[in-house]
Amino acid sequence: MTMDVNKLRALQAPLKERYRQHPESAVIPTRAEGTIEGEEIGGSIATHNGRTVDGRHSTAGGDGSKACSAYKLMQSLVAWAGVTFRTVAIAMPIPLKPTRVITECRWGALDMLS
Repeated sequence: MTMDVNKLRALQAPLKERYRQHPESAVIPTRAEGTIEGEEIGGSIATHNGRTVDGRHSTAGGDGSKACSAYKLMQSLVAWAGVTFRTVAIAMPIPLKPTRVITECRWGALDMLS
């Protein structure tokens, strides 16, 4: 669906009114849940698309077949930025050209070794 400022405002208007009338409804509890079981190092995380199996990065002894939690954290930051930037650009309205969002970090493999 193509979004413009009028559609965004129409979509958000009832939400804003509800939040004004009932401020406590604007607080959205967020929760993630996983399962650690069996002999494998890692876990299984429930997502809206099914389950993701997490494991060690190859620099910490993993074989690369499972999702690395550090990568998933970085990916979630990119997703958050994309949704937030696009929503603000539509609401203000500010033209937003195709934009690349990059997150980078450095973490030590020694931290993951026992």
